[in-house]
Amino acid sequence: MSGEVADGVVRRVADVRRRIAELTDRRVAIVAVTKAQPPGAWSEAALAGCDALGENYAQELASKAAVSAPPLPVHFIGRI
Repeated sequence: MSGEVADGVVRRVADVRRRIAELTDRRVAIVAVTKAQPPGAWSEAALAGCDALGENYAQELASKAAVSAPPLPVHFIGRI
């Protein structure tokens, strides 16, 4: 992921966190869906402050896990 894209992810996650804080004082987890993104998106999501990763294709999850250990918990969000 390019630096410009990564910076955009960081800004958007920070914006979501601010909006959540305006609405509630409860802890809300942010799950970054990395569908169709390269394995590097996993570490970018972690650096941006996301709490977990989401994938909806088992094959994509397996291929990414084979080349990059996920830095966050991964949730399968689709049908098997």
